[in-house]
Amino acid sequence: MLVELDEKQDAVRYMFEYIERQIEQKRKKEVLNALNYLEGLEVKDEGIENRISEYYKKIGVGKARKRSGVATVQEQQEIADRRKTMRADSVIPVLEKSLGILSAEQREAISNMQRSVGNDLDKIHKSLPALVT
Repeated sequence: MLVELDEKQDAVRYMFEYIERQIEQKRKKEVLNALNYLEGLEVKDEGIENRISEYYKKIGVGKARKRSGVATVQEQQEIADRRKTMRADSVIPVLEKSLGILSAEQREAISNMQRSVGNDLDKIHKSLPALVT
């Protein structure tokens, strides 16, 4: 009746109270029916949508649900996880390549340093007889 009077917010509030009572009595089917009814009202309120999602979690329904193009909290988390995985998959080869380049540069720098130290030691070795006399 409240819906017919365009009092959707009040109807939603009463439905949430009903859902709470049904959850306490462990009536999953009634809770699902009430949640489906709430979704049918198409109330554009993020708080209401989040609360509906929480009720689905509470009764153990793992379905990802979308209403009016808005992703649920669970869907948003899944999307974020997929993005992290995709970023990691694309970053790993780049890092491996960079490490390979760094390794080659480090080997070259060490080789140059060894040559330089070797040259310096040779110069010192050659100049020692002159210092001794």
